[in-house]
Amino acid sequence: EVNKIWQRLGIAYRVPPPGAMIEGGILIANTELPCTRIQYSLDRGVNWSEYFTPVDVGVGKYVSLKSLSADGGLESRVVNIDQEECLSCQGVCESNPLMPFSSPQICSSDTLSDDVDVTFPILANSAPTSSPTASKVPIPEGDRCTFCEFGIPDLTVLPPKAGGQTCGDVKETSASHINGDELCDIIQSVESICCPEPAPPCTFCLGGIPDLALQPPKAGGKTCGQVRQQAAAYSNGDPLCNTIQSEESTCCPSEPADPCTFCEEGIPDLTVVVPEAGGQTCGEIRQSTAGHVNGDGLCNAIQSVERQCCPGPADLCVFCKGGIPDLTVVIPEAGGQTCGEIKQSSASHITGDETCKIIQSVERKCCMHLASNLANDLSLRIQMASNFDHGIDCASHNADWSLCYSQLFMFEYAGNEAYTDNNFAIYFSSIHRLLHVDHPDFEHGHVVGDLTYIKPSASFKGFEPSSEIILPVVFEYWSVQESDKMPRFFVVDSRDDSTAVIPNTDTEDLHDFVIPYTSSMKTEGDNNVPMTAENRYTRNEKLSEGFETDTSTRIIPTPFRVDISETAQSFGIVGVSLINADLLGKLQSGAEELVSTITMKTASDRDHVLILTIGTLPNDIAGTESYTMEITAEGTTITASHEEGLFYGVMSFLGLLDTSSSRSTMPVKEMTIYDKPRFDYRGHQIDSARNFRTKESVMQTIDAMALYKLNNLHFGLSNDEGWRLEIPGMEELTTVGSRRCFDLSEETCILTQLGSGPDASDEPQFYSVADFVEILKYAAARNVK
Repeated sequence: EVNKIWQRLGIAYRVPPPGAMIEGGILIANTELPCTRIQYSLDRGVNWSEYFTPVDVGVGKYVSLKSLSADGGLESRVVNIDQEECLSCQGVCESNPLMPFSSPQICSSDTLSDDVDVTFPILANSAPTSSPTASKVPIPEGDRCTFCEFGIPDLTVLPPKAGGQTCGDVKETSASHINGDELCDIIQSVESICCPEPAPPCTFCLGGIPDLALQPPKAGGKTCGQVRQQAAAYSNGDPLCNTIQSEESTCCPSEPADPCTFCEEGIPDLTVVVPEAGGQTCGEIRQSTAGHVNGDGLCNAIQSVERQCCPGPADLCVFCKGGIPDLTVVIPEAGGQTCGEIKQSSASHITGDETCKIIQSVERKCCMHLASNLANDLSLRIQMASNFDHGIDCASHNADWSLCYSQLFMFEYAGNEAYTDNNFAIYFSSIHRLLHVDHPDFEHGHVVGDLTYIKPSASFKGFEPSSEIILPVVFEYWSVQESDKMPRFFVVDSRDDSTAVIPNTDTEDLHDFVIPYTSSMKTEGDNNVPMTAENRYTRNEKLSEGFETDTSTRIIPTPFRVDISETAQSFGIVGVSLINADLLGKLQSGAEELVSTITMKTASDRDHVLILTIGTLPNDIAGTESYTMEITAEGTTITASHEEGLFYGVMSFLGLLDTSSSRSTMPVKEMTIYDKPRFDYRGHQIDSARNFRTKESVMQTIDAMALYKLNNLHFGLSNDEGWRLEIPGMEELTTVGSRRCFDLSEETCILTQLGSGPDASDEPQFYSVADFVEILKYAAARNVK
């Protein structure tokens, strides 16, 4: 199965890391998947050796291990066995005078405490609940479960779902719970009964009535003043209020709409021709505003070209804001123009137009980027300190639940000269809120989402040559593994708005800048048992007990029923041909393409034939996606009542094939299969909005879904982290919404998230209309909705 996914469909599957233990200096390792290889290293990953059988590595050694796919193309993450119990780590902790949060727990081995059962007071008829997270943690006033904060009209009311408790009883119960927990949600579910919100009063002419004595024609002789008084007796939305409000246009007519505005500060050159306006000049466009009002469609169209007729200083195309070291540099991509010529041409364009975008695309080849001057001489190491017992008053930093953890950000500056400028900030993504930087020369801030920054304060004196600055930092909640940290810390220089990634953080291997954690305990009473190489080895041993090595009759997912006679024979096939393939209807092309992809064979007379037939199925498996399959050496017959069943019969036959066999034929065994789906909806999700996947990657995933009989794709195309589908006429959705970069105005992209860095990808990060139509057709041909 792994071979089909990786070598045939090209999908990079996740390789689980190996399990391992060392006894008397002998390394013993195993894997969760029997088809994966193991490698080990005795020098922290510099050199790797293949593991075949137990090997003598010596006592007290630090051993790194990883798993690989059979062909070596994919690797797991690296796991370690450290027999020295991190003694070197303790030395670093103890010798670091700038680490106020250090404690022996940082480097000592994990300890487990006894389980603690905690039972909270609950509403009647609710099940008891235990919450280790909440145990022994006092509930701050601001976190208490809120219930009818503005009073309860009648404390004796009995809500129907409160088990006989009155509203007053429920109010008292709420004081022992916190907002967001399950029991608080139950309590708040009866809030609308105990303290219903009053309906808003009927509104009438809120902006005033010019003539109170005016009599609306449908008000039965009442004046506008009397109608207004009458409105106070009703609520918005009831029929009488609607009748009253129907007279509003008579009593308080809306102000006349304001005329369409265009270049109110003047037009520098009335003769400038605007191509988007049909070749009209700016003067002609200004005249055409007459007769239109702000907000109507034609006014909006006129105002859309306003920046081209009267651009403000902020609208002008920006090119090399920080200066150009050499104006004579020739840029081939700009038609042989020099940087100086390109700079001059930018003055006649505005930010956002196509020509400005082309000009700015060569900016990096001309400009002096000040951020690079610092970033290229910086490196960062992050060291975990402690999740608890660190002596920090988390509540004073407004930490949720008064929980926080400490780390060290260690910035090494390798420059030969002192760097004394303080016009920079270091931005990074953090899934936990940064609460405090314990250093007088630095301060911090939060932008949006997970984007955070650290910048020098007024007292910052600079980086001395070949020096290190250590920043003790405090984050909210806890951190239990290195993957809590995000890559691509980057410098932003405010003098030219340039950005540059700190080189050693520009990686997907977090250990390039995050020192391996030595503990995964969240709190002092944490009973969680983290996965290690040793306990993973024990788990893998249990998985292999009774492991069936004969997979020739195994299909994923397991069929409803399989009959294999005692006399069943195995036989070899070279390729597969479909007979009566037209019965597959719209699924024919998908089935034929998958047969070709999986078998990697061209049609020939030696092929094993799959004969497709439409017929009646046994009652116990009857259904649209059901089928029977009789496999013999002479050929295989697949019977179904619908084309979907025939398609899944073909997928099951492909599932039996061992495509990794080095032999010239693929072994198959005689059997009869009766199959039906256990679930009508069998889904898979691709969240391209958050993490974009190419069209080709989506199609590969759809192939895998078809092979495993998944029939619904939940395709995430838009949310606050990205818009991934082209909508003709609304280009900004993709020109801006599909790009992530560092632009605080978010006019050219949405802000970087989750370590994506400051620079937008050069490749399109959205699906064109043609792409999306192709994906839909591809999925339909494989019975995926």
